[in-house]
Amino acid sequence: MRLDLLEAAVPAAADVRADLVDREQLGIERYGTFLQAFNGRDCLLDAYQELLDLAVYLKQALVEGWAQLEIMYYAALAMAMHLKEEMQARDAAQSAAGSAARERAEEPPIDAADDTPQHPQYLAVRAAVNGPLRAVVEHHRPHPVMRDRPEQIAYWQCHGCDQGPRPEDLPDAPCSTIELIAELIEAGTRRSAPPRGAGDAAV
Repeated sequence: MRLDLLEAAVPAAADVRADLVDREQLGIERYGTFLQAFNGRDCLLDAYQELLDLAVYLKQALVEGWAQLEIMYYAALAMAMHLKEEMQARDAAQSAAGSAARERAEEPPIDAADDTPQHPQYLAVRAAVNGPLRAVVEHHRPHPVMRDRPEQIAYWQCHGCDQGPRPEDLPDAPCSTIELIAELIEAGTRRSAPPRGAGDAAV
């Protein structure tokens, strides 16, 4: 609900609007600017700590006889609990993403001594590129998924693509990234090839 709609129903709403303006001006005088998004602070943590303070102040008011504020006290606690759940879910997702990134970074580099079976298209694409593009290709290195019997590859998976909620959600390899790079290499080769018959000019 918008604040201007609340003003028609709550007598103090207009005063709250004025207090918000005053609060913004205080922030500008104190910090040189109003509160801005993406300022480097954890806005969820700041809000959570303010809710904890609010609950403490309202508890003090209850003890001092403001019984009509009891619903506000429990509302502050409920908001703090919900916000804490959001923070925990965010932190768990960030931790999982960080662990996956560390696992990929710790994966041993591919070299001539590596006898792990590899998909032929991946090997061809990797051999055709260098520098940062090779790093992208190696990040999308296919991993063989073996059958029950050893030495038999059932299919390939790309461990460089984002994984779904289950390990089997990894895309089949070669993934779309490798296929796109292969198409770009092939297109570049066609453009750089000499026209047919260009080497047959008379001497």
